[in-house]
Amino acid sequence: MSENYSHLLIPTSASYCPKSAQVAQFVGGIISLGAIPKGSSIRVRELVKNLVRRTHEGKNPFTGEVIKLTEPSRRPGTVHELDTAADIGAVASLYDEYDVEVSGYGRPRLPPLKLDFRKAYHLAISCHIRSTPVSTSDLHEDSLDKRKATPFWEDCSENVRMGLYTDPVTMETIKVPNAGCAHFFVMFAPGKFLFPKIERENLKILEPKLLTVVSQCFDQEFVQGCYWA
Repeated sequence: MSENYSHLLIPTSASYCPKSAQVAQFVGGIISLGAIPKGSSIRVRELVKNLVRRTHEGKNPFTGEVIKLTEPSRRPGTVHELDTAADIGAVASLYDEYDVEVSGYGRPRLPPLKLDFRKAYHLAISCHIRSTPVSTSDLHEDSLDKRKATPFWEDCSENVRMGLYTDPVTMETIKVPNAGCAHFFVMFAPGKFLFPKIERENLKILEPKLLTVVSQCFDQEFVQGCYWA
């Protein structure tokens, strides 16, 4: 099993991209609900596209196999630490691509995901806005399914509508219509080694009250996916 699990909310419209004021409203809403631990930090991170993507070679230390790794399509830019969710709109509007993250350590009053864990843990909720569509599929090499998918985060055609995900326990493929790519998506990431229970390949496991906030802020229909590494 991997170390880090993130749950995804993806608009069914691949072309949808919210205004920064809507993102600010959403962050304020989840804080008011208690979906994030008290005292959590808020930050906006600019994303910069890599115009030239270099490829590096290395060796797998266990097998000796030569591995080629291409730099990601984007790199972090300026980071702004904010005092309140109300500050997000003005800062985020400066950028074409950015991430907004609220994160903290503790026990949220309204956990976004049901976890078999009773102690305090790290939780991050983040919004990701891109100027062009990126893949929101996460099909792992060790998946029992041998199909290929554009790697998560990387540029992708809007015509790719089927989202493909790998169950972190069974390694079975979970197919989610209208989840293959997006200009915008939301991630809910608990701490290391914390995984929600996924039954019968059903990823509709996010706290319903959060779905209501999402619907009110963005006025869109969303589907759910997962990403883990």
